[in-house]
Amino acid sequence: GRAVGFSGRVLDDSLPKYMNTPETALFDKGALLYGLERAKTSIHEQRSCIVVEGYMDVIALHQVGIDTAVAALGATLTEGQAQQLRRLEVDTVYLAFDADTAGQRATLSGLDQALGQQFLVKAVRVPHGKDPADTVLEHGPDVFLNALKDGLSEVNFRFETVMAKHNPNTRDGKRDILN
Repeated sequence: GRAVGFSGRVLDDSLPKYMNTPETALFDKGALLYGLERAKTSIHEQRSCIVVEGYMDVIALHQVGIDTAVAALGATLTEGQAQQLRRLEVDTVYLAFDADTAGQRATLSGLDQALGQQFLVKAVRVPHGKDPADTVLEHGPDVFLNALKDGLSEVNFRFETVMAKHNPNTRDGKRDILN
């Protein structure tokens, strides 16, 4: 529950979009889950957790009453972060990363880490091509909660992702899908 680092985000399109405390022994993004201190009671009670990309997503979800959200402070859910969730006796992990290409890569990588910890993992397609914060603030929490219910299993998510990238009607496409 104590501060170990600081982060800031621009409110316009200037770069860099985020500015964080440099990594230290205390501020190790791969070992921390943003919002865990506030979410851990609900996570333990519900035995489920929603993992999102950024702290703005966590803040927005908590503001609308979705209090099992935490953020992986890097490109994906790490093994160390998954172990923290295991200690809270989590059974189900919802990976709700952004709908962009980086978010989809993070979901695939997070599936690998979460499966290694033996969770039931659901890959969530965030509605309207938005991030979780934009979705709940623009469309309300019910839209996001419905997306959680429609979360895909690891196999279905991987299959849909590869099918969207390659044409199954061509020889090369079929080969790429199989690979």
